Amino acid sequence: MLNIAIIGVGGLGMRYVQSLAKFKYEAKIQIVDVSPQALERTEELFYSSNPFEHLRLESINEIGGLEEELDIVAIATGSKPRRELAEELLRTKHVKYLILEKFLFPQMDDYAAMERIIKEHGCKVWVNCARRIFDFYIQLKEEFRGKEITFALRGGAWGIGCNAIHFLDLISFMTDDMGNIHINTGKLDQEIIASKRNGYIEFTGTITGSMSGCGCFSFTSDKAGDAPIIYSIISEDKVCIVNELGGKAVFFDAAKNWDSREWSFSVGMQSEFTAPLFEEIIETGECMLPDYHTSMKIHMPFLEELLKFMNDRNGTSEKLCPIT
Repeated sequence: MLNIAIIGVGGLGMRYVQSLAKFKYEAKIQIVDVSPQALERTEELFYSSNPFEHLRLESINEIGGLEEELDIVAIATGSKPRRELAEELLRTKHVKYLILEKFLFPQMDDYAAMERIIKEHGCKVWVNCARRIFDFYIQLKEEFRGKEITFALRGGAWGIGCNAIHFLDLISFMTDDMGNIHINTGKLDQEIIASKRNGYIEFTGTITGSMSGCGCFSFTSDKAGDAPIIYSIISEDKVCIVNELGGKAVFFDAAKNWDSREWSFSVGMQSEFTAPLFEEIIETGECMLPDYHTSMKIHMPFLEELLKFMNDRNGTSEKLCPIT
């Protein structure tokens, strides 16, 4: 029997568990949260999903109650406690594979410290920036392979602090650039707002920047509104305009007289793709999520600039930027 654990089931974590109701291998699934209400809601969701009979679910309120040998663990808490939880987990249990949610950590020092403990314990770690695993983005990467691109995105109140890392990771994936990121926060809105998640902050406005494979990029979050996120990817001879919410992309190619063609696609939800992802990891020891080292190099330049912006705006010298 496999041992699987999900730490943090207050929001996204419960969607991991919902998907795992259809995990095809015999497994004990332990869910960890300090909130009895979160555990109860997750149990109800799991059992209402008609789980396979070979699965067992157990709720606990601390890492110490986990099995000593764990095949896959996902930590789906907010960013503030994640390093402490990951360190406790790796120091007290033997974990084969670990998935961390983004935004990884809110302090710069956390990244190197976590890399050291991962190496010390020999655990294979990925970060859940999941666009890399979907067929549409794999196909899109092939369309633009070897080309320098421009990437421009805008949407209504989608939250740059929490979500821009997904698109930085997408650009990194498409261009095979594992670092060399330059970020400019000069066009962010001056008002730093409260996040929907208690105890965290959010940013609106525009960030711009570049990577070696991307001449420039810009991400804009309007202060308000519900406009869908629309983005364009442009090279010298190809253009693609993507509406993820609508599941549509329009593609233009100079080699075809710039005639348009439309793609329909879907981006799976956590409640759908977790079980197949975990099955792939069990079967192959690999997956297409970015590994920790790759994601660390994408996270750090972004966090550094947001931290500078926050401190300049507030007249502070904080080392923690509370984005999640």
